[in-house]
Amino acid sequence: MNESPKAIKLLRENSERISWEWLSCNPTAINLLRENPEKIIWYNLSQNPNIFVNLDNCARTIQSAYRKSKKYAEWAYHPDRLISQGFFEL
Repeated sequence: MNESPKAIKLLRENSERISWEWLSCNPTAINLLRENPEKIIWYNLSQNPNIFVNLDNCARTIQSAYRKSKKYAEWAYHPDRLISQGFFEL
């Protein structure tokens, strides 16, 4: 894990090569993680000391990711959708 700001710049330029598992632990990667909350490995993020630097922003990021996943789940598992897709019959 490289904590150099230059390494973060390289990762931004080569995002397809990012190991999100390791990046989630990287204290200098907070902004990159904030921009990609859907790719965060949450257990590893909990090991990142910089998540506590600005708790308000971190909490907003987590809440936003949760709301997005909750909305998706509500849509994906809505009874009308499941019936229309043939998962259930009335």
